[in-house]
Amino acid sequence: MAKKTERVKKKRGEVVLRLNEPVRAVPGGSRRASMRVSGPEFAMVRLRERVNRFLLAHDLETPISSISPRDLALIRQISLEGAVTNQEPALRLNAIAVLASYPTPENVNALVDLAAHGEDYYVRGHALQALGATGLQPVVSILREALKSSSGFEKRAAEKGLLQLGRKIGPAALRVAFDGERQESALEGLKRVLDSLAAPKDNTGKRAPKRSVTAKRPGQSYSAGT
Repeated sequence: MAKKTERVKKKRGEVVLRLNEPVRAVPGGSRRASMRVSGPEFAMVRLRERVNRFLLAHDLETPISSISPRDLALIRQISLEGAVTNQEPALRLNAIAVLASYPTPENVNALVDLAAHGEDYYVRGHALQALGATGLQPVVSILREALKSSSGFEKRAAEKGLLQLGRKIGPAALRVAFDGERQESALEGLKRVLDSLAAPKDNTGKRAPKRSVTAKRPGQSYSAGT
């Protein structure tokens, strides 16, 4: 009887598990009901597929020539989708990076939310770096606090974000934002950022550290030395 039942299950295409075999985990369930999709919904599916291809293929170092508000809304949604959606991590991280090129209030709010409440340090770190790439001075306080994180990845991401921000608003603005800061980890992170900003560029266009800039501590002034 057992063998007959097994043959019937195989004929129906069902998975037959034998003793001590692990259950196969299939995202979304192994069986899914069919559903009808209307015309407008199908158009959104096609839009999502197009944006997905764009995010996975686009060179994020190259400025984006044109993008529609509808695309941006979808990219913002992708940036907020967690691991439960089973999407490729690169897709979400690229969406986070693209939002930095369009620092609208909606996009900046999404990045701030991810930097503070992202489900892991990896997501929070990429959001911090994207905040710095926006070039908006008010995000300095968020990056400054991230330098105090217990996560090394988040601290390095905050430094990268501050470095990108400093190249746009200047080192003086960063110094002002850190005025009165007392925590050593934040001051050390600022020092590394200021050192990178002060370093002259070599023939390849990269900055080579040659000067040392001392970050301000309570009661001290900034100084530079060779």
